[in-house]
Amino acid sequence: MPDMRLPVNPHSLEIESAQACELACLNNCSCMAYAYDGGCSVWEGDLLTLQQFSQSDSGGGNLFLKLSASELSSSGSKKGSLIDATVGVILGVVLLLGSVISLFWWWWRRNVFGPLNQTGGFFVQFSYRNLQIATKNFSTQIGSGGFGCVFIGTLPDSTVVAVKKLFEGLNRGEKQFRSEVSTIGMIQHINLIRLHGKDLEISDWKTRYQIACGTARGLTYLHQKCRDCIIHFDIKPENLDPEFCPKVADFGMAKLVGREFSRVLTIMRGTIGYLAPEWISGAAITAKADVYSYGMMLFELISGRRNSDL
Repeated sequence: MPDMRLPVNPHSLEIESAQACELACLNNCSCMAYAYDGGCSVWEGDLLTLQQFSQSDSGGGNLFLKLSASELSSSGSKKGSLIDATVGVILGVVLLLGSVISLFWWWWRRNVFGPLNQTGGFFVQFSYRNLQIATKNFSTQIGSGGFGCVFIGTLPDSTVVAVKKLFEGLNRGEKQFRSEVSTIGMIQHINLIRLHGKDLEISDWKTRYQIACGTARGLTYLHQKCRDCIIHFDIKPENLDPEFCPKVADFGMAKLVGREFSRVLTIMRGTIGYLAPEWISGAAITAKADVYSYGMMLFELISGRRNSDL
């Protein structure tokens, strides 16, 4: 309290600084006020004859009152409550806007894609517009072949997919693609997935052994575990993922053979260097054609080089 006539009956302390005088009052539970004007004065109990001078008068001093924490926190708590309320409102608005944006994005994706219709119990049917959105207009190509290119995409449920887009004007490519889709749709196995290929630059024998066993497991599943026997007709060492996990892929040449049949007559199909002798002799083809191709792949896996320069 500035410009005050100091109360009567002070207690004088031999202290030579204002900070020490303040500390002496704070440490004394009975001290109600203090003043420092070259000397330290403290008051205990009631403060009598307290009066504030006008600005034109002189002779007043500064009196420091000691108040309880509850008296000091009233205004601070109101200010703190106001700040808390403001922060709460801002956070609420941000969360509400985030929820609205997320809901709108989900609604937009769902309505653009529309209901995903299953056909034949196996497949989900997408429109061309669906696939354009999923692949960002086919912007990221991850593979290519003789009949089309493969692009990476993301479905509304965040599933990452590979989308194959055929070259225009290739009727044969569409027929092969439909055959591949029909075959893949009927099987599911850890070693039967469509992935990128790599060459045979592998030095680790443990890795080579794992590739040989994994490919064999995939073929066994095709030949013996499916409802219908599936002859792949194009086994070769291009189907390894970045971790060298073997994947039997490219089912465009595959053929389903009923369990009541042990062999099939069909046009020649496959890759030079892996074709079984039956194709040349004109004999009926069995699942052993895949075993021959697998054997040729094993030779390459062991030797570390191709069986042909073609």
